[in-house]
Amino acid sequence: DLVPTLRREWSTCRIVGELATTIDACLNVIAVFDPRDLASKAIDELEHMIAAAYRPGDGLAHDLDTPDRGRGQLADQLRTASALLSAYVLTWRLPYGMLAEELVQFARRTLWDDDRAAFRATATEHADAFALNCEAVRVLCRLAVLHHDDDYRHVAVVAVGADYRTDAERILIA
Repeated sequence: DLVPTLRREWSTCRIVGELATTIDACLNVIAVFDPRDLASKAIDELEHMIAAAYRPGDGLAHDLDTPDRGRGQLADQLRTASALLSAYVLTWRLPYGMLAEELVQFARRTLWDDDRAAFRATATEHADAFALNCEAVRVLCRLAVLHHDDDYRHVAVVAVGADYRTDAERILIA
């Protein structure tokens, strides 16, 4: 019942993290039921959002209406990485997994607090840092699985020295 509502939001939602969450939700229900065009439409919307919001090395914009302002919010990077990982599992398209890792690496470079062993939300985010770090653990665990997959590592460009399992453990301990 919620899928049509989520799909309607694709055309009106302008906040990257929120849009990524609706796309990810639709990609995840495909295992339960498979509406004829849901997967292709969700992936098309994900690619459209990324084309509008992503800049190599600068992560994702927060608002699709102002893509050059407000870049680099944690929720946008994590939620889009999650949607990309869901798309990768469905399609086995290598660029999805690699871009998910790039977004997490961007967040790691810009938003990781080594003393607290956790990500910090940006000053403009009103989200709960605890909840965002819970989301981060889920994404980090999914990336750790990819890094332990020999087939994936042989064909993908992976971040050298990345230890997503340890990062997830550090967040959970903190």
